[in-house]
Amino acid sequence: MNPSFFIFNLLYYLSMSIITWNCQGAKCSKFKLAFKEIVMMHKPNIVAILDPCISGLQVEQVICGLGFSNLWFKDAMSFSVGILLLWNEITQISIQNAGKQLIHLEWKKGNRNGLLTMVYATLVHRTC
Repeated sequence: MNPSFFIFNLLYYLSMSIITWNCQGAKCSKFKLAFKEIVMMHKPNIVAILDPCISGLQVEQVICGLGFSNLWFKDAMSFSVGILLLWNEITQISIQNAGKQLIHLEWKKGNRNGLLTMVYATLVHRTC
């Protein structure tokens, strides 16, 4: 598995680390192993898993043991798209707006806070 993910360290002084990962499927055991390694290495406060290809009932099975105490999930349509958001107990999240392909939230950690928008968009070329 060759994960394509991004790690954002929001200005060093904020000490906030965010990972977004377009994993294209979160059910397999390879995902869990790679995810745990990435989390151990980067210690993120927030993780957005894009295109997890799981339904609501499978979410708990997938996130069990991943080390995050909070989650928000926008269910995939036909097992495509979907956003799974995980965050740790020292970070507070307030979802401001969410759709099939985006999430806009306010985060707070200690006396620092900010806004964050994550978009998962697929480029589709149309021919007329």
